[in-house]
Amino acid sequence: MQRVIMLALVVILTGCAAINSLRSGHSAASPKTVSAKQASLATSTKAKIKSSSTTQSTKQVPHLDTVAVLMMRAEEAYQKNNLMMPLNDNAFDRYQAVLLLRPGHKGAIAGLQKIAQRYCSLAQKALTQMDADRSREMLARARQAYQHHECIGPLAGKIKKLPVSVVSKSKNAYVRPDLSGNDFKLPKADLSHRNQNIKQLLSDIAQQAKLRSMAFLIVARDDKEGRWIYNEMRKSVPGYRLRGNIERGSVPRISFERELIGM
Repeated sequence: MQRVIMLALVVILTGCAAINSLRSGHSAASPKTVSAKQASLATSTKAKIKSSSTTQSTKQVPHLDTVAVLMMRAEEAYQKNNLMMPLNDNAFDRYQAVLLLRPGHKGAIAGLQKIAQRYCSLAQKALTQMDADRSREMLARARQAYQHHECIGPLAGKIKKLPVSVVSKSKNAYVRPDLSGNDFKLPKADLSHRNQNIKQLLSDIAQQAKLRSMAFLIVARDDKEGRWIYNEMRKSVPGYRLRGNIERGSVPRISFERELIGM
C-alpha cells in the first residue's frame, strides 16, 4: 500500500504542474497483466488531474494528459535505468498504468519491450560470466516486463545447457526479506565479505526508510563497519537525506526508530 501511495503521489505532483486542460475521462477495462498497484496509480493520477482542471476547456480528450504525463515519467525512469526499482520511481509501473488507461497503447508496449530487452542484455552478460543465478534472475524480470519478447527463448535455452556445477555455483543467492517490520538483522558473513547480497539488502532497507520516512539505528561491530553500512544505504537514495545513528554491538542490525514528521 505504501508503494501505491508514494508512486501515485510522485506522478500526481509532477503531472499536475504540466497539465492545464482535462475536464473528464472515460473508464477503461484493466488488462490482465496490470496489478492493483498500477490501477491505483492510474486512477489516482486521473482523479487529481480531473479535480485540478474543472474550470478549464470543456473539450473532452479522454485520458490524454494523464497518459502523456505517465509516458514522460516512464521514459525518464528508463533513462535513469530505474526499470522496476525503486518502488516509487520506475518505468515498469508507469508503462503498466498507461495500459490500464489506454489498453494496447503502442508507446507503453514498446516501453515494456525495451525493459525486457535491457534485462535480457543483463542476463546475457551474467551468462558470459558464468553467473547462472544472476542470469536467471534477469531473465525472470524480462519475462515479467514482456513475456513474449524474442530474446527470452534463446537465453532460457542457454541457461538450461549450463553444466550442473555452474548452475549450482551460487547457493546463497539474495532473497528479498519481508521489509514490513522495523528490525532487520544483517548477516555477519555477508557483512564481513561486503558482497552483493548485503549491498542489495542495505539498498532495500534504505528504500523503505525513504518511503516510510523513518529515522533508524545502525548497530555495527565497529565504527568503520557502521560508516560503510550507512554509505551503502545512502547510495541507494541519491538526493535524499537518510537520518540515522550508529552504535556498537555484537549483532549487526538496522532498526527503524521513529517516523520523521514534517521533514
